[in-house]
Amino acid sequence: MAMISCTACNAQIAKAAPACPHCGQPNKKSEHLSGGTVFFVLLVAGLGIWWMSGGSSGEPRSVAGTLGAPAMADINRQVINDALEQYRIAERSGDKNQICVQAGFVAAAYMQAKDEANFRTWNDRKTKICGF
Repeated sequence: MAMISCTACNAQIAKAAPACPHCGQPNKKSEHLSGGTVFFVLLVAGLGIWWMSGGSSGEPRSVAGTLGAPAMADINRQVINDALEQYRIAERSGDKNQICVQAGFVAAAYMQAKDEANFRTWNDRKTKICGF
């Protein structure tokens, strides 16, 4: 443990000590967090948790709520398009297992987008391909 001299009485004290144990002089060189610093950090963390959990509205915030409906619709479209492209690649490869998996991903993408008609279509296709 590193030792330093007290500025008031020159006694040897630990560098981390908040005050000199001999004379009580506060140690301005100490490497500890003050009570105010700890309180501030806890306060900011608590406010962050409160805000993320919905604040005074009582409703949790979500990515959809943060981005807005148009942005989420664009994201859903992109996920569907990516899933369809992966399905086409699997289809060209001819690997039945991969085709089955990718059909399931397409169905899941439609389900996430809340597109029930396309979800049913792709879920039925997946069932025919996979056999279950």
